Amino acid sequence: MHEHSLADAIVEKVEALRRERGASRVTRVVIRVSELASLSEQSLQLMLDHAAEEAGGSSFTVELVVDGLLGHCPSCGIVPISEDLDCCQCGAENCRPAMDEGMLLVSCEFE
Repeated sequence: MHEHSLADAIVEKVEALRRERGASRVTRVVIRVSELASLSEQSLQLMLDHAAEEAGGSSFTVELVVDGLLGHCPSCGIVPISEDLDCCQCGAENCRPAMDEGMLLVSCEFE
């Protein structure tokens, strides 16, 4: 189940950000995924709760934004791409669409 590996990666990233900022806990994150990803906010939330518990942290609320295409740009990494598979940041052509592995951490709220 790809939600589990995404949840582990999200928890790892937001916990690193929490420590960097000296916050006591993460309260909410907004994640952007490709329209090609077959993710549900509810199942991702369950996996995040489980991953946070396994990591010894506290759970947080997730908002999943499914909007447009994300792709792999050789210069920029995972970024929004056009329908022509061009990178929306640097204009590189022939980017590869990100299926279920593509996500962008849009924002993170802390206490």
